Amino acid sequence: LHHHPVTQLDIVVVITHRFPAAVRAPASLRELNSCIAVIAGWIAFYNQQCPHQALKMMTPDAAHAAN
Repeated sequence: LHHHPVTQLDIVVVITHRFPAAVRAPASLRELNSCIAVIAGWIAFYNQQCPHQALKMMTPDAAHAAN
């Protein structure tokens, strides 16, 4: 089983395919940029600071680098 870090593209694909257009449509570009910043922060935290049991308590970035 190969794990890879979550990317912004992964999140965008999930949002685009799982949520109806009315839910994901931004009211303004400023709101979209705010959402992107929040998602980017979560991705960085998840990949760089969250150890996973499935990865022998390594972060996704560390596990990906080890492969």
